Amino acid sequence: MLAGRRITATGAIVAVTVLASLIVSLTSYELDAAILGGFIPARLSGMLDFTGVLAVPAILTPLSCALLHAGFFHLGMNMLMLIVTGQPTEKVLGPAALLVLYVVGAYVAAASQWLVDPLSQVPMIGASGAASAVVGAYSLLFGQSRAKSIGPIPAQ
Repeated sequence: MLAGRRITATGAIVAVTVLASLIVSLTSYELDAAILGGFIPARLSGMLDFTGVLAVPAILTPLSCALLHAGFFHLGMNMLMLIVTGQPTEKVLGPAALLVLYVVGAYVAAASQWLVDPLSQVPMIGASGAASAVVGAYSLLFGQSRAKSIGPIPAQ
């Protein structure tokens, strides 16, 4: 607990992601991290063999790739999106459900990438898929049309 406040699941995800991204960035291993920890569809398809290489197991790369980002703007936008939508969503769903939603979103994003090009050797990195799952839940929970009509054009 920090100053009487509990750490939320959203806060924990953001903290771990920012910490991982900072470590990778400060050690200048961005490319190595993307190759060894990013989601590469060809690895899952068995067309790219990492045997003997210290790499994240292919089945876990949808999670590890969510910790890696292509710069501070990429990281910042994903974390901003997660903070804005994650906190209210977590209040409704609870921390465990938010974590499950985030993990499922990471795997669905990776599966979608694999379906598009199962032989791709290009690493996918970033938390956009996982964070988008949270944005989707937020939209379903809180989405209401609040837009006002402008002139003769209806807002709905």
